[in-house]
Amino acid sequence: MLLLAAIAGILTVSATVQWALSVLDSRRFCAPGTFVNGLHVYQLGAGNPAIVFESGLGASCLSWRIVQSQLAASMATYSYDRAGFGWSSPDRSGRCLLERRAEDLHTLLRALDVPKPYVLVAHSFGAYIVSFHAHHHPEEIAGIVLVDPLTPEEWVNPTAAQRWRLRRVAFLNRFAGVLAFVGVARFGLWLLLRRRDESPGPLSRHIETLRRIRSELKKFPPEVVPFIRAHWSRSRFYWAMAANVRDLAACAKSVAQCSIPPHLPVTVLSGAQQPPERLAEQAALANASQQGHHIVCAQSAHYIHLDEPGLITAAVQEMIERTAGQIAVSK
Repeated sequence: MLLLAAIAGILTVSATVQWALSVLDSRRFCAPGTFVNGLHVYQLGAGNPAIVFESGLGASCLSWRIVQSQLAASMATYSYDRAGFGWSSPDRSGRCLLERRAEDLHTLLRALDVPKPYVLVAHSFGAYIVSFHAHHHPEEIAGIVLVDPLTPEEWVNPTAAQRWRLRRVAFLNRFAGVLAFVGVARFGLWLLLRRRDESPGPLSRHIETLRRIRSELKKFPPEVVPFIRAHWSRSRFYWAMAANVRDLAACAKSVAQCSIPPHLPVTVLSGAQQPPERLAEQAALANASQQGHHIVCAQSAHYIHLDEPGLITAAVQEMIERTAGQIAVSK
């Protein structure tokens, strides 16, 4: 009984400290943008055409900070946080249905009165949302840039191994949400990021996920990392991740039935680390467009916008030049 009481006391104190630090985070790391229907949107720059960014799975508007800053010098740019991520409110249903996320995007663009036609830029899972949106609202879009996109083929008919992987990752994220509630995630991130040398540490040296997290965080501008760490210290981030992972196959089935209309220009940038079958699927996404381009980024992994942000900026600028006539007519 004494042991149980001691454990309960420690957990209570830990949860209280986590709550207090979360309140402090909300004051130290204020949202840089505005809120529309509970979704946080960060607008930067002015002019036509407008560029709208869609983040990858688990990412927020912060993942586009480098590219958005580069493009905002001459045009209006919009990045936002999907429900449950960044500063946006969680989806109370606890689900990640593609139809709902695409409707969130469309509602947001209408509320902001984003000038049409706009250019959509999407990374990874964001390609599902952008493709679904483009299928239903092609008249609003000038062009699309997909950054190492997930393809429907990858998850539309998951194998037994893939289904097990999704269940395992969803479970681990729910468990991480519990740990975050009592401050363990915050402490772990602090330990992971406090190391100054290249050594990943005694634990992360043997865990691929921790090595990858540390490697990717180092690619962000230093001033952005504390914001990401604050978001990843909260339970709701992991619970939102669990919902997104759990519904990934359903999202793939939805987007498989809603391809991008072939008349829309599409540029696909692929990370060179992708296996041949993924590169072929991504090339097919580009080739399905009458004005499709496929670029393999030899120096980039999955996060091309962090590894070689200039390539994304150049691809967007090239898309604007290609669609200049359409954009001018719409003004």
